[in-house]
Amino acid sequence: MKIKSIILFFTITGIVLLSSCDPQFIQKTYIVNSPNVNCFQNENEKNIKLTGSGHQVEVQSDIALTNKYGIAATLFAGGWNPLQYGGEIGGIYFKSTPDDKFHYELQAGYGYFKDRSDIYRDLSPSYMTYKNWYRQNVNTNYHKLYIQPTAFIVKKWFKIGLSAKINAVYYTDYNFHYEKEEQDQNSDVFYISDSQFKNKLGFVFEPVLTIKIGKIFYIQAVKPFSTRICNSQLLKNWNVYSENDGSLKNPQVLSLLLNVGMEFKLEKRKTKPKM
Repeated sequence: MKIKSIILFFTITGIVLLSSCDPQFIQKTYIVNSPNVNCFQNENEKNIKLTGSGHQVEVQSDIALTNKYGIAATLFAGGWNPLQYGGEIGGIYFKSTPDDKFHYELQAGYGYFKDRSDIYRDLSPSYMTYKNWYRQNVNTNYHKLYIQPTAFIVKKWFKIGLSAKINAVYYTDYNFHYEKEEQDQNSDVFYISDSQFKNKLGFVFEPVLTIKIGKIFYIQAVKPFSTRICNSQLLKNWNVYSENDGSLKNPQVLSLLLNVGMEFKLEKRKTKPKM
């Protein structure tokens, strides 16, 4: 089982690294980070998790203070051009069924994130002469409050969890600009969009699938959905050949986040006394 887990871990890692070059997987004004989900199995349990993809990394920690309550903390860094960073801290209520086959938890907390990025991607195949490229410039600060219910199915060698992270996001600064060109033998299409505002509220919903394999490895998939910012206005969204109604949804989010990680438990599981 350990060999299969390692093979799966590196396979998923390779897929994540390759996909990170695609613009749809680039972080935008709202940073989709790997949700900190747990599966506490005993009182006073502690763990540290390292997780990330091709363009970001996170360090997470969780501590069970009692047999029902705990705390969670996350530090995030990514982008590297120049830097995206942030963190979250929250409280956890958790409970397992008597047979330990199902685990439930409810987490709520606060987060702060900053994005200063200028990203360019040349999407043209090396053997082609036409242009196909994407560029975005982001300058964003925001605070958020979140609530995150989670349910786990617990098996001997793996655990599957579903979460629903709901975020209320308050932008103190929001500046998003992108340009994209798609060229072939018959046409040349250029896209450009700008959006800027301050002190506005929006919401992001993040369904999360977490699969824990063995005792250490896990993978996560997050599909974010965003609402429009309250009382905001798009400054410019122009396409040479428009393929839509010209509207721009805010906040801008990547289409899908795939992360791989490792979890290290600092407390061994306590065996239940035989009746």
